[in-house]
Amino acid sequence: MDISWLIDKVLTGRASDLEIKEVEKWVAQSESNKAEFEDLKLLYESPKQPKEHDPGFYDGLSKIQAAIEKRKRKTVKSRINRRKFAIIAITMVPLIALVYFYGSYTPSSDRTTDGLTFNNTPLENTVTTLERKYNVSIKVEKQEVLTCRFSGTFSKTSTLEDIIQTLASAMNLEYVTLSPGVYKLTGQGCIR
Repeated sequence: MDISWLIDKVLTGRASDLEIKEVEKWVAQSESNKAEFEDLKLLYESPKQPKEHDPGFYDGLSKIQAAIEKRKRKTVKSRINRRKFAIIAITMVPLIALVYFYGSYTPSSDRTTDGLTFNNTPLENTVTTLERKYNVSIKVEKQEVLTCRFSGTFSKTSTLEDIIQTLASAMNLEYVTLSPGVYKLTGQGCIR
């Protein structure tokens, strides 16, 4: 059914209860529908024919036009505010995620002048750090063991042999020197 026809019937008082409910439903569907209905209502409520030389007639039209313009500005302002909010939200979500990630991030190792510190670090990261720092290769027999976590601090004077022996002992592993600079960790580790 044509909504314009129904609005006309409602505003002229010729609509049935069912038609009034249908227009009310249409008005409730969106702000733009509500604004359009209110604009039409203003026009219907204004005098139909101006009295000859009635200066108030044009004042009335000016008031209607001002009311319509005010509503349009309010709608535009509302859209702009929603856009601003969306832009701020889109910008803030990644920033919050970065702050959360870096705030909860624990580095795999801290290289200090005093040595190495590992704090609940996966064995995979611990091994990689040792391989890079000492230019060696450390093989792990069971890949599942690489998810085990290790915490420990080694002084500047700790040798690689001391570190690997401590690491193996703490992780319930054994180590073997395969050749100079090549080590292998074996055992169950934290995996049961």
